[in-house]
Amino acid sequence: MENDQNPSSKVSLINAATQFVWIVGDPIEQVKAPQAMNPHYLAAGENLLVLPAPVSSEDLRTVFEGARRLGNLRGWIATVPHKIALVDWMDELSVAARVAGAVNAVRFRDGKAFGDLFDGYGFVSGLAGRGFATKGCSALVIGAGGVGSAIALALAQEGAARVSVVDVDGWRAQQLALRLAEHGPAGTRFDAGSVTSAADFRLIVNATPVGMAGDPRSPIDPDLLRGFHVVAEVVMSPELTPLLHAARELGCEIHPGKQVLDGQLQRLLDFFR
Repeated sequence: MENDQNPSSKVSLINAATQFVWIVGDPIEQVKAPQAMNPHYLAAGENLLVLPAPVSSEDLRTVFEGARRLGNLRGWIATVPHKIALVDWMDELSVAARVAGAVNAVRFRDGKAFGDLFDGYGFVSGLAGRGFATKGCSALVIGAGGVGSAIALALAQEGAARVSVVDVDGWRAQQLALRLAEHGPAGTRFDAGSVTSAADFRLIVNATPVGMAGDPRSPIDPDLLRGFHVVAEVVMSPELTPLLHAARELGCEIHPGKQVLDGQLQRLLDFFR
């Protein structure tokens, strides 16, 4: 009888009424959302569980079309490399997802899919929580994929004076800069280029998987870093990536990737309720 007074005890086991959210990516071992979200749902007495689901790019469309029809699947959290690919399959998109051209949260209802994007909000919220003021800053965003697109847009929405995007695919970086210049805030200058100098930027963001566990590379030559730089990551594992390690040694202020999840956690929790 004692357990009956504990709301979380009622959903401590999976049962026929359990609803699920999948976090979908390839690879998937680095994700932190299940550990971050499940305790909140459990504590609230909600019969909802976040599970990792490794899905390759080749299988993504097939899995998506089946998943949207499952009655006990609330939706997906999308991670690398699927955030851009999913956009074309949405029945409806939020403004942020449409402008950035990416989604990281998908909600299924009656066979329809609604896509939203919280990565950018999570990133700037994480920065603000640690005392960094985005307004008026100049930012270099390395990576024009899903998370890079989200961060570039969010920085502009928070008043950044300049956002420069670089990517190994120069055309993709140019297209993102053009899209943001057309649809993003008018007060921000957007451009695309290459990382030959970082002296003009206050904030440097790695929005690529480079430096993920087992990868010794840095997305930017550490020799370009200076002590006045604020260096931020989206990679969550390891917490101290090669880029952040080099930046810390040079006296830069650093922001680990986990802040992106922490900053958007409440919005993700509510999105699937």
